[in-house]
Amino acid sequence: MQDAESMWYGASPATVKADGGPLARRVLDAAPWDAVAVDVIRTRLEPGWFAVSPGERALCDGRWQATGPHDPVVLATRADHPLLSLDGRALPADGVPRAVPASSLARGLPWPAGDAGEATLVMARRAAPGEVLDRRRRSGRVFRPRPGVSVDTLPDWAADRPLRFDSKYQPLGPLEGFVDAPFAVIAEEPIFAASHPTWIAEHGGPIARAFVAALPDDWRTPDADVIVNAKINEFEPGWSSCLVGYHIDGTSRINKRSDGTPDLLNPGKGIEQIACNVGPAGQTGFLLGPVALPITPEGADGRGVWQRILRDAMADGSMKAVQAPVGERVAFGFGDFHTCRPARRPGWRYFIKAMRGRGDAPKNMLRESTGISWPLEAEAWPDAPLGLFPATLPTHT
Repeated sequence: MQDAESMWYGASPATVKADGGPLARRVLDAAPWDAVAVDVIRTRLEPGWFAVSPGERALCDGRWQATGPHDPVVLATRADHPLLSLDGRALPADGVPRAVPASSLARGLPWPAGDAGEATLVMARRAAPGEVLDRRRRSGRVFRPRPGVSVDTLPDWAADRPLRFDSKYQPLGPLEGFVDAPFAVIAEEPIFAASHPTWIAEHGGPIARAFVAALPDDWRTPDADVIVNAKINEFEPGWSSCLVGYHIDGTSRINKRSDGTPDLLNPGKGIEQIACNVGPAGQTGFLLGPVALPITPEGADGRGVWQRILRDAMADGSMKAVQAPVGERVAFGFGDFHTCRPARRPGWRYFIKAMRGRGDAPKNMLRESTGISWPLEAEAWPDAPLGLFPATLPTHT
């Protein structure tokens, strides 16, 4: 098991010494400059995912002021498998800091078949004073394919469409005081998983406390069957908080057919959901309108079929794609199709969702970070070294 490693944007030597993890401190010790910026990121990888942009390009960034293409940077990676190549040679992921030319051509390597794993990447460079950012990261980053497959021709069984939904969401009003929350407010908000509203009212940050205070009264009693999840995502244009297409949730323990797949005609107990997106990047998308969908026969491959039908419904105007307004509390449930929209601008987003009726025991658990993804199908890569280390903070006013 790897030692804990705090994530940072452009940490100073003082910050690394006080609050950095062991790998960050080793990289700092190997950096020969007095003025240093240390970037640290951790992420979890599945087979076929990349920790580093798979598009080959030089490490250096033209926006750097004190490090040019002919200067060195110090780089270390730690994982069970190599994460990148430099000038065509795999960099060992052994946690050993190495000074490499900033002009080195870097390319991400896919995580091999087998078990998922954790990866840590640290880079130090000589920095001008304004390039020392000293801001904790809240989002690990990965490059990964979208799940599912594209369908050009629908199978014959898709002509029978007994599932009928009227997709929508219900606006509940703005989260007062946080519709235009600046990134500095979002950045300091604690994030948590499966926590009860009464616990959040005591341990949550200002945004979370305002959100649970705005829940219906019977969602906030100590015995209420309600859990709340919250996360922070740090976006640059093109990043997404997930790569799932339009989908539905809103059942607690969905009933299964004999082959173990969901029984959508008899899905089980429904749950209620209320969510809010604070911050202008990466808004939640919804589909509005009626749709009839098929049931995948047992043993058949249904991947991509629903997505194709939903795309057709958007094309013919029977369904409309919209985005929930920033800072708006929204209610939705089973049959309401939604997705995570890729960011079109830089910014930090705080997303919080309450669910009633799941029957889960609250964990009341704080967590440090969440993740964002870049779709491999985008055929373009983020404009930052390794795709991971932006020269400036993703920010908004």
